[in-house]
Amino acid sequence: MDLQQLVRQVVEQDAVLRAYIYASTRNHHDTNDIVQNTWQALARRIDAYDDRRAFRAWALGVARLEVAKWRQRQVRSKEILSPEVIELLADTAAEEAPELDLRMAFLAECLLKLGGLGARVLKLKYYRGWPIWQISERLHRSIPAVEMTLVRARRALRDCIEERMRAARPDGEKRAAT
Repeated sequence: MDLQQLVRQVVEQDAVLRAYIYASTRNHHDTNDIVQNTWQALARRIDAYDDRRAFRAWALGVARLEVAKWRQRQVRSKEILSPEVIELLADTAAEEAPELDLRMAFLAECLLKLGGLGARVLKLKYYRGWPIWQISERLHRSIPAVEMTLVRARRALRDCIEERMRAARPDGEKRAAT
């Protein structure tokens, strides 16, 4: 695998790794740091990659190691998950990855469909990381109005994604939300 192929895989697998790492850390800042460390570790080990093995499995294995390193640094914290729980989260991330991939594809479609003020508030909140008060000032709206717009936009996205997921399932069954 060359560097260009690694970059393509990074883009494809980012959501799965972020989901696993966030579930392990429950902290966005730590998640971003560990994701970055994981991609750096993958780049350093690119020559050791066996292309007969699924890239996602390899990347999750490296992510497990990076989470373990993070965990060692956090030993003094009482909010650390046990190694067994972290392993279970990694296994679950691997099992749920195909559904997450599908949800991410539907999210992209639903975001395009959303448009308007809701889309604008979502972008400011999640792409730029702005707090509600800053969005409120930027859009010249009250904080409760921005919060309600955000609630409605997230609800519309959830409903849109769930509708597409139901349509994508062969039996049309509704899966319990987690």
